[in-house]
Amino acid sequence: MNPLLRWILAAVAAAAVLGAGFLVVRGTPEESRFTAQELVAALNEAGARIELREADFFAEGSQEPHAVSFVGGSASAAAGRVDHAHGAATLIVAPDSEAALDTYERCEAAVTLICFRAANVALQVESASAEELARLQTAFLSLGEPG
Repeated sequence: MNPLLRWILAAVAAAAVLGAGFLVVRGTPEESRFTAQELVAALNEAGARIELREADFFAEGSQEPHAVSFVGGSASAAAGRVDHAHGAATLIVAPDSEAALDTYERCEAAVTLICFRAANVALQVESASAEELARLQTAFLSLGEPG
């Protein structure tokens, strides 16, 4: 199958899984604050399988950006098919939830990004498989649940 066609099909599947491709965890209390490490730990506890990487870019103002990558094998890798490059994202820790919402809204305006937000953190996904996006969405949704 043509790689471009495969990417388009994965993007369409991801959009269907995400229902428009954007998610704000509204159940997260506004007074909650996360560090990058805390949010990644919480998302991974819920099955996201992501890790922080060294950022090769600088913060704008009081924003604290972190590079994020997806880790672990996919179902296609487990079935013996080659699992190519994992997705990439940028996690931005803002000073408060209002600044994170502004970052999220700028992300949402970009056609090529899939955006998530929880409390004071926004996550901008640049590339990911449908499976990675589904894990990420499920993990973000779990943050809004009491417990």
